Amino acid sequence: MTKTKKTVSFIIFLFFLSFVLFLLLAEVFVYPGVVFNHIKVPIQVFLLISVALIIFYKVRYPYLLKRAVFYITPFILFVAIFLNIEERLNFPNFVFSRYHISLAPLNYLLVFFAVIFLRTILDSKKDFRNNFSLVYALIEKFAKSKFFFSLEKLFNPPKTKLSLVLILIFSLVFSFLIFKENFKAKWSMIDDHETAYFLGSDKKILFGEIPKLLLKTEVGNYGKALRFRPSYYLVRIVESALWRDNPFLWYFARFVILSIFVFSVTFLVSRYFGLLSGIIFTLFIMTDKYWYDIWARLGPGEIYVVLGLSLYSLSLYKILNGKPKSLFFWLLFLLGGILAIGSKENMVVLALPAIYLILAHPLIIKDNKKGLFYLSLHILFSFFVFLGVFVAVSKVGQNFYANDVNESVLLKNLVLGLRNSFTGLNLIFFPILLISFTFLRSKKRIQFAILNKFSLFLIFFSYLVYLSQFVFYSGSWPSGWRYDFPGILSKYIFWLSSLYLFARAVKGSYIFDKTLKNFIVLFFYWFFFSTLLVFVPLRGYYTLIRAQENTVKYTNLFTENVLTLAREVRDKDNRVIIFRADNPWSYEPIFSLERFLRFEGVKNKIVLDYEDGDLSKRDRLTKQLSESLINLSREGDYENGFEPFKEIYYKEGNCVLVVFSKARIRQTCSLVFDF
Repeated sequence: MTKTKKTVSFIIFLFFLSFVLFLLLAEVFVYPGVVFNHIKVPIQVFLLISVALIIFYKVRYPYLLKRAVFYITPFILFVAIFLNIEERLNFPNFVFSRYHISLAPLNYLLVFFAVIFLRTILDSKKDFRNNFSLVYALIEKFAKSKFFFSLEKLFNPPKTKLSLVLILIFSLVFSFLIFKENFKAKWSMIDDHETAYFLGSDKKILFGEIPKLLLKTEVGNYGKALRFRPSYYLVRIVESALWRDNPFLWYFARFVILSIFVFSVTFLVSRYFGLLSGIIFTLFIMTDKYWYDIWARLGPGEIYVVLGLSLYSLSLYKILNGKPKSLFFWLLFLLGGILAIGSKENMVVLALPAIYLILAHPLIIKDNKKGLFYLSLHILFSFFVFLGVFVAVSKVGQNFYANDVNESVLLKNLVLGLRNSFTGLNLIFFPILLISFTFLRSKKRIQFAILNKFSLFLIFFSYLVYLSQFVFYSGSWPSGWRYDFPGILSKYIFWLSSLYLFARAVKGSYIFDKTLKNFIVLFFYWFFFSTLLVFVPLRGYYTLIRAQENTVKYTNLFTENVLTLAREVRDKDNRVIIFRADNPWSYEPIFSLERFLRFEGVKNKIVLDYEDGDLSKRDRLTKQLSESLINLSREGDYENGFEPFKEIYYKEGNCVLVVFSKARIRQTCSLVFDF
């Protein structure tokens, strides 16, 4: 190497070194934790580029590239470990402050060195067995043991019908154990009032009334309502007609849906990673905290999305694996997609698997004209839902959550999603995907991609679902609530798909023999699912079970109070019921209680006494809610059972006061209820 090249190389190295030292000093003396938060994504991207260069660069590296990759990357990652600060004591002038150090970047460092090791094997003229004879001898001896054989069988897909019975038993037992508290619950003030509204005071729905009721919901405001969930309201009204005013039957239906979901997840994972792996994966995903906001309630649309996705996934698996001519599975695929998309608008992305089937599997479509018809209906329904929401949002310039929606905001949220997806999806799986292609000869990579096109599509699709949540929820995601579904679930699917593709690449590699291939695949499977199993007891199901206990306590109290209030006023039509509130978050409880009182046969006059002293300080959403309640108080809403409020109702004395959220009481009545 010439003297000039060495000088340039040394200058570049000093530049990187100075840059990292500057960051280190800035962290310690100026803005602890802030600087690294801005540069951690570029560091991770730099790592991915380095890994890709090591894998795919076909000739010997230029000296500068080699210096940058092999020296700068580990050093930056080491500093990244130190700079990932989460806590510092309040000693601004003291250098040796207390830091809470995260070792997450260590994963990336290990992957980096693993790739260098693999590249060394690739560049070697001798095979792995000759270069690492001692290591191979130990692996070969272990691979011939009975323990290895038994362990290998655990990850083999089950082939007997007995496995279906075991999965079914597991699904029912596990679902019951994490759901059983709900069977004691009654009506809730949140969401359940729609059931009371649909049933009315006669507490029944004739099936001929369903279209009329459906048109009173978002379905009758296509292109005007900021939300459009036709499947959700159709199924909810049908359920109201079936289960009527029996909360136990409503919760039992949710138990059945949960059991179907647990069965579908366990079944599908077991078909690729073995029965035990399927059970472990299901146990793990159900430890996520957001499930409490789905299974401890009756009303969330995510419940129907869970059912729709279960039917959708099972039918898609059957279509791609031996049952493409079955009309039943095509119909199930369509119904599952319509149920999921029509229950939550961000599920319109389910149109992509339908498009994938048409483009990537022309032979299946060619032999199944009815299947093509169902796929076309599925795609058209997705577009129909998307268009309804798009038109409504375009008219007002904001979404249902009162967040601005325009090109700049969408781009900002998309960039935020791209940045957060690197850490949220766990960056270590990106190098794993790159490593998968390391094992293949250059000429066979395209063939490998074609043979594993569904795995590659699933990786892309799960990443897109995860990314899209940042756009749908205006960057405020994950939230820890039900809105995390299905985005968080897509992250786990991304992991599984990456692991499966990695295993397929190892088995198709030219570097290792059969013994070593089996060992590598088994090791990674064991490590991944063992890690998930460790987290099951650590995370547990406390949040879900505790939420159900609270639901039982709250719903029984609410139902008892509603019945008590109804008894006090039902036969005394001259008594005016005054709702008193001063908080915009009382919006849904106010309409909910009115509907439940009408549901129990109360015909008394209901008025709202509402004021908001903090109206000018509210954000856009709460301000809109507060202004709606102010207008309801002044003008009334006869269609929803409210009359205009008048101060004289207090003075007459023959009134019943209902106080929401501990609102300030200006005047009182002979009877007072707190809700």
